[in-house]
Parts: sequence; structure tokens; C-alpha cells
Amino acid sequence: MTLITTSLSAPPVEHQTLPSLWQYQAHADLKWILDSAPLFEGPDGLGELASIHGKVKSVPITSLTSHFKTPPSRRVGLYFESLLSPWLIQGLHLELEAHHLQVFENGRTVGEIDFSVRDPQGIRWRLESTIKFYLHYPNSNSADGSSFIGPDPRDSFERKYAHLTERQLRLRVPELGHPDHALPIARGILFYHLADLHNSQRPAKANPKHVRGLWMKASEWADFCGLSSGVERVINLPKPFWISGISNPGLTSRELTLTEATNALKAHFSCSRTALMLSLHHSTDKGYCEKWRCIIVADTWPNCDLQS
Repeated sequence: MTLITTSLSAPPVEHQTLPSLWQYQAHADLKWILDSAPLFEGPDGLGELASIHGKVKSVPITSLTSHFKTPPSRRVGLYFESLLSPWLIQGLHLELEAHHLQVFENGRTVGEIDFSVRDPQGIRWRLESTIKFYLHYPNSNSADGSSFIGPDPRDSFERKYAHLTERQLRLRVPELGHPDHALPIARGILFYHLADLHNSQRPAKANPKHVRGLWMKASEWADFCGLSSGVERVINLPKPFWISGISNPGLTSRELTLTEATNALKAHFSCSRTALMLSLHHSTDKGYCEKWRCIIVADTWPNCDLQS
């Protein structure tokens, strides 16, 4: 008997349809960035700039994503930056002084400046961008004792926050002078386990209004499907499209029923240990909407070889 499995990837797309599809995806992802709560507590670069130079919803963003005509990098962080850049320059009318500028000390690279911009009043803003996804895992054996670790368990919320605030935002380049403001632009999601969805714990430096999601191990998917979850449709979000939860099915993913998703997950984790990001949808009066963002990890996570 031949077992028919469902692929998590979409069929090939005709080349001439790519520009509009990439723009559709980029538009959805930029809108999510602008509408979602910052990941870290305290001042946020986008929020501070918008309060001074105009509310985010007052600027049309459709035109800001018109340049997306080719597939972006698979790295979520680089894609995140590529969405921010037109918003900062065209949307908020900032002058770009430096982008991806490497910083050297004694002949060696010590870091990189994401954005150095000037606003119309001549105020210089130093902005460091990051988008991260962390799973609540109280039994973590991470070096810093964190209970919020990444799909790659070597990463943690506390480690990233310290690196960004204590190192990246303090980098200086004499040619750029001293910034008037040095702020993060941090977005992301904190995921809580299926059995502990209403847990209120968060990292000390996390925004109390952070975006929440759920996570589970691959073997727990079947139990989730058996619950009265209301989920009717599953969309796989391949990298770099982990941002909005909206992925054009004709381009990067395929809409699956729960049964199809079950078969696809079994096929994936039979030969891979890499985590998957899913958007779980339910039907409403306005059509399908995302109910949960979900990360599925291998049963051996966080003690697994992610290269397999």
C-alpha cells in the first residue's frame, strides 16, 4: 500500500505572477509590524517616531512594498529589516545616514549599526531592529537560566535583550556623531505550551501586552486536533514569512485541513528536527481569521540536533 502524504510546500508558481504575490505578502507583513505590540517593554523606535511624525495608520503602506519583486532572504531578521527600511525613509520621511554599517575596533568587527536616520528637525535616531520568537519552557537548562528560549534553544529572550541594549545600541561611529535617541524596534511572539496557554509569566523586560502564541511538540498535535479548538484551516509559514500569519497560498504555502496537516507534520518530523511555524485559522462572519500562531517542535526538543 502506498501512503499518500501532503506536502507543506506550495506547487510552483508561474514567474509572471511573482511580483504581485510578493507585494501582497510584504504588505501583510509590514502591516503586522506596524500594528503589533513591541516585544520589549519601554520606548520603541517605531512608536516614538510615529508619535512625533504621524500616526502609522495615516500613511499608506501599499506603495511602500511595491519594490518587492523578487524573493527576499530566507532569514526572518533580514526580511524584517527590508520591510522597515521603506517605512522609515518614505513613510516617515527620514534621511538614511547608515544602514548595515559595520563597526570596527582595533581592526576587528565588533558589531553593526542597523539604521542611523535623521528626522526633518535634524534629530538623529539610532535604531536597532530585531524580530524574535520564544517558547515558554520553565525546564530550560539554558546558560542564563531563561524560561523563554528560541526554536534554537541556544537563543533566549534575556540573552537577546542584553545583547541589544547593552552592546548593539551602545556602538558608536565617530563619523555619525552621538545619536539623540538610541532605541530598539523589536517585534515578535512569546509562545506558551498547549497545556499552559493562560500562563501569565513573562520575562522581566517583556512588554506586558506582547503578542502570544501556542507551541507544542509534534506528538501532541493529534491531541490538539481532538480538542474543540475551532481550528478549521492550517497554513504553513515557511521562512522568512513568519511575521504576519498571512501567507499567500499560491506562493509560499498551502492551506491544509487538520487531517492534511497531520499527515504533513508526520512526514516532516520523520526526517527533520527543524521547527515549523503554523497559522491556525477559524471561520468568522468576515471569513477565515487567524486564531492562533503556533510553533511545532520535534519531540526531542530542546535536546535535539537542529541540523538534521
